[in-house]
Amino acid sequence: MLHANTMAKTVSRTGLMLLVAASVAVLLLAASAGSAQAGGHHIRDLQGSVNLSIMKSGETIYYESPDKKKISSVKSSNKKVLTVKLQKNGMLKLTKKKPGKAKVTYKLAGKKKTANVILHKYQNPIKTFKIGSKDYAAKFNKRCEYYPSQITPGKLVVKPARNWVVKQIYIAGDNHERRVKGEYVLNSEQNYISVYLVNKKTKVEASVLLTSEHYD
Repeated sequence: MLHANTMAKTVSRTGLMLLVAASVAVLLLAASAGSAQAGGHHIRDLQGSVNLSIMKSGETIYYESPDKKKISSVKSSNKKVLTVKLQKNGMLKLTKKKPGKAKVTYKLAGKKKTANVILHKYQNPIKTFKIGSKDYAAKFNKRCEYYPSQITPGKLVVKPARNWVVKQIYIAGDNHERRVKGEYVLNSEQNYISVYLVNKKTKVEASVLLTSEHYD
């Protein structure tokens, strides 16, 4: 999952902003499996059937109304699975507790909205994540991010795990953001690789991030 609450120190602001904007458009559901997702997810993504993944209790997602329609009367039918709370800034905060189902209800500009949320236990969506001869796939068994001290240039090969499909791959780090397919040759400056996937069976969307950049 893209982490909107972080920003690379050395990746250009323009390139990273493009990366964030494109990634949000792909993810749609804010369903990335990141440990703490903050800000920027559209409230329309919290309607109908919503599939999210959870690695550990306490992960959060924030939903906002970009068109400034007021969010009110938020409620979760199963607080053991997830809780929802209206923030002072008008955003809806969803906190994941454990895998399971819960109905989230709220009002948007006075009209009642419902989301049937299913939290799925996190699973590694990656089978192969090779750069040259080094395979990083196992690094995503327990978390969706990995920060090696450096990334050696070489051929990038990404393959999804069973039932997963790669939707997009984004590469940054050389003052440009690129969308690529499953195989690509990285240069010495490209050190930020985000892969976005969807599970064909559960419909859960997820992302994994590999970067040698340092974050605040």
